[in-house]
Amino acid sequence: MMRTAANHQDSPARRARIPKRAGTLLAALLLAVAGARDGAAQDAAVEEYEVKAAFVYNFAKFATWPPAAFTGPDAPLVLCVAGGNPFGPALGALHHRPVGDRHLAVREIADAAFAAEDAVACHLLFIARAAVERWTAVAGALRGRPVLTIADSDGFTHRGGIINLYIADGRVRFEVNRDALARSGVTLSSQVLRLARIVEDAP
Repeated sequence: MMRTAANHQDSPARRARIPKRAGTLLAALLLAVAGARDGAAQDAAVEEYEVKAAFVYNFAKFATWPPAAFTGPDAPLVLCVAGGNPFGPALGALHHRPVGDRHLAVREIADAAFAAEDAVACHLLFIARAAVERWTAVAGALRGRPVLTIADSDGFTHRGGIINLYIADGRVRFEVNRDALARSGVTLSSQVLRLARIVEDAP
């Protein structure tokens, strides 16, 4: 089941964590990383996903989809989150954010056992940990389609996912499967790729 995320009022703190503009990709991603503070243990997970939401937004800003991926020049860029919303209010803050000449439309696919037809309607698909086991069942349907797949689960990129977020030295980092990216027809800025750990499909 898919639903569109409701709009939320942006607090100044949230706007600082999810920047509207960035002079360069490096500055944008470093700002996202800097958004993770050394807080109390009970705040750690919340802050982690606020930072991850900023990363997802910046991936959207520095990726290019083929024109055929859209129904028209005013069509939104659709970000789907499958298997529940781990981002909390930060996900709603992304809804209707500008991405180039388009805006971001956030949709939640609440069911962990989401169907392939839900996934192919997205431009970006974040698969929450609760649903990542479903990935192998939908990966074939997405092969060759312009969907930028993202997760934060070990092994995702080795199983054909495009981007995986992970924690190293207390910071959010990311890896990219360049083969999966090429198959999708979506391109990522070379600056993104220079910041990423590059991986390949599992043999």
